[in-house]
Amino acid sequence: MSDLFKNFEATDEQQWKNQVQAELKGADFTKTLCWDTAEGFQVKPLYTSKDKAQDNFVSKENTWKIISTFIPDVDISYGSVDGVFLNSDQTEAFQASANEMLFVDYTNVQPATEAINNNTYINWDFLGDLAQFGNYPDKSLESAVESLKKVAQSNYKNKISIDISRYQNAGANHAEQLALMLLVGQEYVQLTGDKAILSDVLVKTAVGSNFFFEIAKLRALRILWANLAEANETTSNLKVLAESSVRNKSVLDRYNNIIRTTYEAAAGIMAGADFVMVHPYDELFVEQKDLAVELGFKQQFILREESFLNHYVDPLKGAFYLESLTHQLAEKAWEIFKRLESEGGFITGLKNAKIQKMISSSAKKEQDKFENQEISLIGVNKFPKKDDDFMKYSIKPKYQGVGKTLFQTITLKRLAEGAEKEYDKT
Repeated sequence: MSDLFKNFEATDEQQWKNQVQAELKGADFTKTLCWDTAEGFQVKPLYTSKDKAQDNFVSKENTWKIISTFIPDVDISYGSVDGVFLNSDQTEAFQASANEMLFVDYTNVQPATEAINNNTYINWDFLGDLAQFGNYPDKSLESAVESLKKVAQSNYKNKISIDISRYQNAGANHAEQLALMLLVGQEYVQLTGDKAILSDVLVKTAVGSNFFFEIAKLRALRILWANLAEANETTSNLKVLAESSVRNKSVLDRYNNIIRTTYEAAAGIMAGADFVMVHPYDELFVEQKDLAVELGFKQQFILREESFLNHYVDPLKGAFYLESLTHQLAEKAWEIFKRLESEGGFITGLKNAKIQKMISSSAKKEQDKFENQEISLIGVNKFPKKDDDFMKYSIKPKYQGVGKTLFQTITLKRLAEGAEKEYDKT
């Protein structure tokens, strides 16, 4: 096949910029065509090979596993999915086979120190739970560390897990989410005195609406974790579970959540996530439907069997824009991580409220953009339905803390909550 580009004269970036500047007729190039990200760097209208970072993101295959959520007492066949995600109180309701892939979530409770089978991943990040709920699972740091050591020596597929989905759902920007992952990982090393604990990790992350930034985030995540493992003189066997975000979901015009979760799943797949989980479109309601759960994993069947996303290994590798985003996010995240680490680490950051303030500041900026319609949610703040029957259903209550907490907790909040209350009033 002939090289078509040989027939065209090369144009360098400065020539392009001069031509654009002339067509802008005196308007400021930067103010008109560039925009600032929440992470503190600038996005340009043109990227070239000069913007490509030297770091190589390598994917050997794209055989992501389709993971399904689970609700008891419904007639759903989970035999077609690759794995099932269970809450700790659902393990008896789901009859797992000997080799079935399972993810068991022990949020804010002490975990079982032995896995259900030899193909079970544990999602238990007690430092993340500390940030969200304000206490250790049994009120004792020492007990939590001992449980972590037992889990690391048990038959789970991973030694530790780090759940950064909570920071995304609380409003942290992409670089902050990655920095907190590193900070928590380093804190687990210090608490256990075991550098090798970083070698087998499950990182659970939420994927939101900003398609290319979410892909860059997951790519940067792997680079950063490899750097952290190397700094601790250990190997890195990282597994990434990407799930659809809750922050951008709404009970208003709720079927739009299906569309949102589909492109979030596509972003996770294109970024090379090992496992992808789509939450049901009605996850905000108490009365969840089995159809919604089934649609959650069938969306991925379409992406795999009909859209053929499994046929492409890292399809966006080499795209100058994405490579630049990946590099800049990684640099920014490492900078935040080093600053927080030098100030005492994760637990200290919670005690002095620097982590909470960092997240709440980013969350407010994002909320302001939503209120000003710079961020659109169709059916909520743009093209809202005049009549919506969401009030017929019971919305899941937000977690209410029990007893005294050690410090101010990180609050998970959806962008649409205020709009939903206004709709309810009118």
